[in-house]
Amino acid sequence: MKTIGLLGGITWESTLEYYRRLNLLAQERFGGLHSARCLLYSFDFQELADLQSAGRWEELGELLAAQASLLEQGGAGLLLICANTMHKLAGRVSRELRIPLVNVVEETSRAALKLGLDTVGLLGTRIGRLGGPPAERTERSRRSWCAPWMRTCHPREIRVRNPRAETRGALLCPRPVT
Repeated sequence: MKTIGLLGGITWESTLEYYRRLNLLAQERFGGLHSARCLLYSFDFQELADLQSAGRWEELGELLAAQASLLEQGGAGLLLICANTMHKLAGRVSRELRIPLVNVVEETSRAALKLGLDTVGLLGTRIGRLGGPPAERTERSRRSWCAPWMRTCHPREIRVRNPRAETRGALLCPRPVT
């Protein structure tokens, strides 16, 4: 079992959900009393929120990349960013790593492809929605992305069918969004 590096604290609530789900998956896959091997760096979210509000994304990328490198040095075999919004910085975070970064845009696209969907809605923070997914990943995946202005999403997946268009889509929600 690989050790998973977690960039967390972006917010602590989303970090908790990632940690919980990783452990449930480990228990499901390996049985018994198994749990996920994790290394966690938890940011003080206020510091990150201040940088986001000030539009200092390069500095945010440097902070995340520095901690990702420390997780790798600590023995992580792969890396997760425990928040959708910060995936805007995935390219910068993974640039100097030798371990893979699991990217939420790529994984959502892969799941949509498997389900035969051509429209995908991502739920996230206002900052994340305004930026949208990275263009090159969206184009490569041939998916339409939308960011609905929804405040809650309780099911893991909501299937959407538009009777006036030849599209099928889904909102893939890792957890309720508040």
